[in-house]
Amino acid sequence: RVYEEVSDPRRLPRIFDEYLDEYNLNTSKQMSLVFFSDHCAHLCRIIRILRQPRGNALLVGLGGSGKQSLTRLAAAIQECKCFQIEVVKNYDISSFRADLLVLYNSAGVEGTPIVFLFADNQIVDETMLEDINSMLNTGEVPNLLAPEDKEKTISNCAEAARAAGGGETRDAVWNFFINRVRDNLHI
Repeated sequence: RVYEEVSDPRRLPRIFDEYLDEYNLNTSKQMSLVFFSDHCAHLCRIIRILRQPRGNALLVGLGGSGKQSLTRLAAAIQECKCFQIEVVKNYDISSFRADLLVLYNSAGVEGTPIVFLFADNQIVDETMLEDINSMLNTGEVPNLLAPEDKEKTISNCAEAARAAGGGETRDAVWNFFINRVRDNLHI
């Protein structure tokens, strides 16, 4: 999508309504939003963040103010997948780590831009916050991959790393994978 300046901010609600209509055509979870000036300004900010490699955001506000809906719409506008964990009765840190593996595979191996939408009410273990902190700081989550899974990931990324000029050694391919995750994963 073309990023261009909108000279008349009064046009933004109409533009975003068109994007919302397109979003609703392509998803089973329909959204009904009213775009007032603050919504438009916040949506523009979120879109701008998602356009940046390694762009992440912490959205703070009252529950029900539209943070998740605007993030989903911004992800759709930026043609990013949107991923959110589903906390069920027995959801624990190992379930969270399994979800992170899906995210890392999508962002790193497949090279798909993806938004990880994570809300405070989904924190079931404080270790989750440590993992997210590691993702934001270094891109790596300690002990996320078992040694055999790490080798599989390296072999799955080797061709893409070579094509991108990232090198052929195990460490070079691993660094390519982590950098690709950091560039494609938005939290």
